[in-house]
Amino acid sequence: MGDVGAKADELSALLQERLRFRARDLHHALRKAGRRVPRRLRVEGEYIALAQHMELTPKLAKQIDTARIEAGHRDLKRFVEEINPRDRVIDGILSILGPLAFGLIVLFALSLVVLRWRGLI
Repeated sequence: MGDVGAKADELSALLQERLRFRARDLHHALRKAGRRVPRRLRVEGEYIALAQHMELTPKLAKQIDTARIEAGHRDLKRFVEEINPRDRVIDGILSILGPLAFGLIVLFALSLVVLRWRGLI
């Protein structure tokens, strides 16, 4: 594999490390990442994955847009390096605990209202 293959492998490994999943190649890594990666960057990543396969055939390798590969690799790498796996876990926990805490506060307030209404407080 050439330069495009190395870039695709690097991006695939980085996605797997930061988003904590396993994938065979860049195409599958981008599919597993889904909406966690912006659409524009997913499109560029898919082009890099396509170019990786095109690179294996000499006639198709001439059609690869190297400037687009470089820009897509740079942008996608920059985005994925900014992802913090620890923050993603904390955000997931907080997204569960937030509504739960709100529900408990509302339940407590309603129970106080009912107790006051019935004259027990």
